[in-house]
Amino acid sequence: MTARHNDPATSHMAAEDMVSKLAGLQAALLAAFKAAGAYGLTSDEAEAAAHLHAGARRRVSELHAAGLIAPTGATRLGRAGKAQRVFAAVVSSIPDSLFATTPTERKFRC
Repeated sequence: MTARHNDPATSHMAAEDMVSKLAGLQAALLAAFKAAGAYGLTSDEAEAAAHLHAGARRRVSELHAAGLIAPTGATRLGRAGKAQRVFAAVVSSIPDSLFATTPTERKFRC
């Protein structure tokens, strides 16, 4: 997530701030997945375990795309009563890339 080259300085600062916030959300979710162990979590369960109010589903997709969590093959019903895939952590520690503060420091994109 970056600002365009010709955007004002405030846009660049806002983009940097957003990357930092997204990294914090990803780290909180990954910690929840790690705590759940092999049982895993749905995105709704991860959101609740990480004490987030909303927006976890996209962060879960990012963690999956980055290879930090993987589907277990199970499904459970989410808040809306629809089946959600269950994911489990596949890493033993939270990667430093989740704490990077600039897009170029990140190993995967938000």
